Amino acid sequence: MNYATECEREVLDVFTCIRHHKTLDTAGRLLTMNAERHLRSAREMQQLFYDLPDAISNTRELSSRLQFEMTGLGYEFPAYPVPDGQTMDSFLRKRVEEGIRRRYLPKNDPALYAKAKQQAERELRLIEQLGLAGYFLIVWDIVNFCREQGILAQGRGSAANSAVCYSLGITAVDPVRMELLFERFLSEERGEMPDIDIDLPSGDRRERVIQYVYEKYGRLGAAMTALRTFMFERVYLGPEATREGAK
Repeated sequence: MNYATECEREVLDVFTCIRHHKTLDTAGRLLTMNAERHLRSAREMQQLFYDLPDAISNTRELSSRLQFEMTGLGYEFPAYPVPDGQTMDSFLRKRVEEGIRRRYLPKNDPALYAKAKQQAERELRLIEQLGLAGYFLIVWDIVNFCREQGILAQGRGSAANSAVCYSLGITAVDPVRMELLFERFLSEERGEMPDIDIDLPSGDRRERVIQYVYEKYGRLGAAMTALRTFMFERVYLGPEATREGAK
């Protein structure tokens, strides 16, 4: 199955031509032979397999026994190595407590310091509940590597709303003094993974950071990703889609 409905065969052919830098007239066997590779209804499947009724009943029986759900895939971050006798949660908590003292005590504002400790504790409880300590430690580790190597690294985006990120040195904006909303960055109700963006310089310094991550966390724990846009997404508007397909 390559598409949901028959009419989407034409869209698939256009994508194929774009990918191979061909036109519809010159693509030849790169294009699909017909529009049969689409999702079919139960009635259509019964008509196709009218001479093999067991194929339909056995398929239904098999599907009823399957326990797999896409929601069960999940993602588990690589475990951050911590000293013996500590967990990632306890190790993160110590780093945050140190960071809160380092960030707030020099400001000579006891009320702000107390408020920051309270906010950090609230965030740490949620991070522990969601099992995200390893993620924050990995980002902290990357930022520390940059700092040790003299590479400018700056966290940005909604992560700036987190007192934990601020205490770890990931972000530079004081979210407690600025009264920023932490839930914009992470909340149990939203059910989304936190997203900490780090700006890095281009060129060799950026590549050094990439190689550090790859070497430390391994090929199963690190990957390069890219943003891809599609014709039916709002970010890929009609004129751009038409222009790309007409090339």
